[in-house]
Amino acid sequence: MRSFLFLASTLALAACSADATDVAPNDSPNESGEFSEAAHSNAVVVSNADNGKTVSIVEGGEVILKLKSNPTTGYDWQIVTTDRTFGYGQTRYVRDPVPGDLMGAGGTRIFTWQTAAPIPGMSMVGKHTVTLAYSRSGDPSALRSFEFTVDVIARR
Repeated sequence: MRSFLFLASTLALAACSADATDVAPNDSPNESGEFSEAAHSNAVVVSNADNGKTVSIVEGGEVILKLKSNPTTGYDWQIVTTDRTFGYGQTRYVRDPVPGDLMGAGGTRIFTWQTAAPIPGMSMVGKHTVTLAYSRSGDPSALRSFEFTVDVIARR
């Protein structure tokens, strides 16, 4: 029984902190460069304009961070610091629509966090600060940085 609980806990934590990077060409921005959030009714979208700010969401919602990126240059957004409760979320890259599917075109790096506790009895309520750097993998210097705080509010 202990082995089963350990395995189930490990799988649940791994699913919550997975860094599943995939390219999603069908999730394209509209004419103004923004993505549709119709499927995310209880979501907060964070973008470049929110650098240094705090956003609030009711526990159980979804936090979606969207930052312009171009990994073909060797630079990409990487999470530098976060707390263990909030974790690293999931990430994916969406290319900007370009004619002829040109190589080297930029896009958007999307990070997604679920604010529902992955383990019964655990709470995500509270403030969680995330710091990111736009840098090359393994390079300590960054071209840009981004930081925001998520205030998860208890459901009523």
